[in-house]
Amino acid sequence: MEQYFLNSIHFEITLALISVLLISFLLVLLNILKRRKKIEQDLNIRLEQLNILNENLMEEIRLRKEAEKKLIEYTEELKNINATKDRFYSVISHDLKNPFQGLLSYADLLYEDFDSLPDDTKKEIVKGIKNQSKNIYKLLLNLLEWTKLQSNKIKIEPIRINLRNKVDEILNLHDANAVRKNIKLKNEIDPNAVAYVDDYILSSVLNNLISNAIKFTKEGGTVTINSFFSSDGVEIIVHDTGVGISSEDIQKLFKPDSHFSTKGTNSEIGTGMGLLLCKEMVEKHGGSISVESKLNEGSIFKVFFPIKNYNVLLK
Repeated sequence: MEQYFLNSIHFEITLALISVLLISFLLVLLNILKRRKKIEQDLNIRLEQLNILNENLMEEIRLRKEAEKKLIEYTEELKNINATKDRFYSVISHDLKNPFQGLLSYADLLYEDFDSLPDDTKKEIVKGIKNQSKNIYKLLLNLLEWTKLQSNKIKIEPIRINLRNKVDEILNLHDANAVRKNIKLKNEIDPNAVAYVDDYILSSVLNNLISNAIKFTKEGGTVTINSFFSSDGVEIIVHDTGVGISSEDIQKLFKPDSHFSTKGTNSEIGTGMGLLLCKEMVEKHGGSISVESKLNEGSIFKVFFPIKNYNVLLK
């Protein structure tokens, strides 16, 4: 009996120890799990903080790149503004000064020697005064147009225009000059060709390009105008059989910092601003202008007006 009692006590003690150990193990396990959960929470917080830092870093990099891009654009804009300013000063100091000097020379000669000059000479002097005055007037008109472009006062208002009729209208303005040089003007645009283009810009661009084509085409040559329609817009082509343009001079045609002006085949005088105005006008319309030419092989000017960007007040 005593032995049984001792065994019973021993069993209970063993059971109690096992229970204590089990409870201790469970407590340790719970503590480990709790600590693990805390570590996981801390890790998640750290990961979230790292993600935020990474996002902030990426945003900072994006903003820095955007700032760099804007700085490059601003620098380029300043270069263009500076080139425009230099071009304006060049026009004032060179393009205006020289015609006025010629005009004053003619006037002085006519005034001082009027009584002794033959009528034929007087007529030539008056003709020279007329030509110089026309050139100065044209230059002033170009300057006014240029001022409007630079001050962003061009409002694009496309309307439905029959291209063939519009080209006929412009060709009629230059018919006398073409007849004097025996140049054939050909309008090959389809009679039903219609485009939605700003009338003022289209007329100004066509007037400049056709005038130049006649100016640089020799007697007996041809100036042809055509058009090509696509899903993107309309391309107007002015093709002449004139003297052509060298690859070096082509690079100067549309640059505001390049003073490029040459006399025509009959010594016609230009302002050097016509093509620059064409480029700026077409680009205001959202289009583009390009040229293909070789010396003594004529020139092809292409003006593209897109379907999009209509009814937009450009800033």
